[in-house]
Amino acid sequence: MIKIIKGLLMVAAKKDVRYYLNGIHITCVDSVVTLSASDGCIGMILDIKDDMFNVEDGTSVILCRESLTKVLKMYNAKSKPLFTISNDNVNIDGHNIDIVDGRFPDIHRAFNLGKGSAPDKIKGMDFNILSTLCKACSLVLHGNAVQGGCFEIRDARSPFHITQTFGENGVNSLRAVIMSMRL
Repeated sequence: MIKIIKGLLMVAAKKDVRYYLNGIHITCVDSVVTLSASDGCIGMILDIKDDMFNVEDGTSVILCRESLTKVLKMYNAKSKPLFTISNDNVNIDGHNIDIVDGRFPDIHRAFNLGKGSAPDKIKGMDFNILSTLCKACSLVLHGNAVQGGCFEIRDARSPFHITQTFGENGVNSLRAVIMSMRL
């Protein structure tokens, strides 16, 4: 659980003026918890149907990166602290986490694969951003039998997609995206 949060924090912005990107967005609909993070160039969405995170249905909050990082320093990678999350309160083992006021961008739009896209140009990729995303995916998927993912590359204008379904229930999924750059 700690590695999942740390993996998502790798993708979240660090000190962006768009303050709502400086954290992890958590929602819960029908007992499926979705954790999202983005720095504007890369994004990651993790859907989990698990009791790892105690999130109230209907919740939509952005956890403050600074506040979350301070509390996570108290735990090691194998710790299993109790997360309790609602629209009004977020805490980890009784330690309150600040909530960022604002609206998290709809990064699901970047995952729209569309129809009819065909490769037509060379796709450029910033190796440092790709490295960060790969490390983040590895942390989030720690302990799962499958550490790889499916890669989808379309045309030079569309994002580069990585997806992986995991867990016994087949509902858990990790989706990541990197915006391409022109060469």
